[in-house]
Amino acid sequence: DGQRQWNVTSLTSSTQNDSIITQWNVNLQNGLAISPYLSRPASPEIQGPDTLCFKSNVVEYETAELPLGWDYLWSASGGQVSGSSNQSMISVDWDESISGNVSLVVSDNNGCSSFPASLNIFFNPLPEAAFSIVSPDYPHTGENFSFVNESTGGLIYNWNFGNGESSNAINPIEDFEEPGFYLVNLLVIDANGCRDSVRKEVQIPEELIFPDVFSPNGDGVNDVLQIQSSGMKQYSLQIFDRWGNLLFETNKPGFHWDGRTASGELVPTGTYFLLLRAEGKSKIFEKRTSVSVFY
Repeated sequence: DGQRQWNVTSLTSSTQNDSIITQWNVNLQNGLAISPYLSRPASPEIQGPDTLCFKSNVVEYETAELPLGWDYLWSASGGQVSGSSNQSMISVDWDESISGNVSLVVSDNNGCSSFPASLNIFFNPLPEAAFSIVSPDYPHTGENFSFVNESTGGLIYNWNFGNGESSNAINPIEDFEEPGFYLVNLLVIDANGCRDSVRKEVQIPEELIFPDVFSPNGDGVNDVLQIQSSGMKQYSLQIFDRWGNLLFETNKPGFHWDGRTASGELVPTGTYFLLLRAEGKSKIFEKRTSVSVFY
């Protein structure tokens, strides 16, 4: 206390349960002997994952709560401790490294510190998700889209087509029953449980595609007139000759006309006129156009 003189008469040390206990035998001037003990705190235990995926950004680590007034000192090699390091739980923002380390030292009310506790961290590389889309020449409802998986390092593949449908196939095929925009997502998982994902957009337009010529000669090439329609709810088509005679009519999307009249006769070479009205999900199509027939 600054007023009494202390003399060390002996000094002994021993190790117990990873802690060093040191005893000083001291004597006051008046002959009263005391024996203070200083004990190093036991090394703490760190709880948290030690094997991570390459892009596992922020990960939490914790230890048991210490008595009031004790201190924590966390550190991380290969990462950055987020916020204060003087708490029982911390977050580490890992860099994209091959390995890392989390370390913790605790100190008691006497200022004595424990030996460091350490947790080695290992990183597994991520798989890489990738795919391409093989779509019809004129994408519309009911047509098949092929999805070609170009991922690397994957073991499990989870597809979500954005239309309520999903698949675990490697290279799935899917059609879309309504026009619109669909976000197709591929999730790839490897043998270590590491994952990567990618998404692409599929558009099914509301549209009508009109051919301008066909040849119903039975050779198997361009033998019928077919108007490609996508997402039509109501549909009405009439075909007239140049004199205004009605030759063919239908209210079915996806129809085909083989160039014959209602009596079954092939129409002669020439130009014919189409009157079409169709109602999509968001708009109405009205079209007057012509088509040429030749043999």
